[in-house]
Amino acid sequence: LPVGGISPKDFRRFARTYESVANLEKSGLLRPAEFSAQDCPLETFSWRSGNVRFHFVDVNNNAGGLSGWGDFQAHRQVHGAIGVLHAKAGTAWEEAEQELRRRTEAYPNIAVRRLFVIGSSFDDKAAAERQQLTCPDECVEFPPDMAIGDDSSTLRTHAEVTLADMATKFIMLFLTRLKECTPVLEGSAKDLPAWLRLETPLDMDGEPLEKAKRKKRLVARGRKYSPDVE
Repeated sequence: LPVGGISPKDFRRFARTYESVANLEKSGLLRPAEFSAQDCPLETFSWRSGNVRFHFVDVNNNAGGLSGWGDFQAHRQVHGAIGVLHAKAGTAWEEAEQELRRRTEAYPNIAVRRLFVIGSSFDDKAAAERQQLTCPDECVEFPPDMAIGDDSSTLRTHAEVTLADMATKFIMLFLTRLKECTPVLEGSAKDLPAWLRLETPLDMDGEPLEKAKRKKRLVARGRKYSPDVE
């Protein structure tokens, strides 16, 4: 997402670089220390083979993006958000961060957010801007001499590194969700995880369901959806 008044031209050129490295090999990802092969819900999962492919949603259309069916239809779920700010725009980083959260709060499945600041001066002023952020760890600064465009090998390297970090977090998130699916499918779960409480626009039509019927419907929907996650 363009935030903080970055020009459409700069944003588009920056986004093209990220789209060009959207297919990452898992062998190039850093295996997190908290990963345990013994506890992994996928017997054949490996950090040495396979790929992680990012699909970027065009901010100008809703295809595969924001929808009243976003929770229910897996192909519409958006799991990450990147806000792109150019330091030369003069917008306070805190304002850009708030804009990013405001524009993505309608996507309930977002697990990872990043604010990319292009042209950071890396000086005391930049440090002060970072300290004002609600989540400074989500901010990634890019040097001022970095060209914005497909011909910048430095920017391409930064793109690969930042996407690899996000890919690792997504993998760990999905593996955790798979483990949470097991008791649901076995019928031993006392309650559904929050992300499996799937409501559709149809739930808003007509008279409210009785509490027992509503819970039964949600559980059935969660069990039906769990194999899709796997």
